[in-house]
Amino acid sequence: MLLKLFKAGQVKDPVCGNSVQKEGAFSFQYVGETYYFCSARCRDRFQALPARYLETPIKLGDSTSSGGGCC
Repeated sequence: MLLKLFKAGQVKDPVCGNSVQKEGAFSFQYVGETYYFCSARCRDRFQALPARYLETPIKLGDSTSSGGGCC
């Protein structure tokens, strides 16, 4: 198993897996979390369908969560 080590201030691009320096990176906020990307293309792909790229997809409107739905 190959583990990628990230230096301080670096995170993993959720679309392509590249390491990204947070400062100056493309970013997008989704459900209160900020995600960082190596390029506008990766950010745009994530923005179009975030659940596809999350390790634990967030189920919006899941009736088992507190609140019972979207309203």
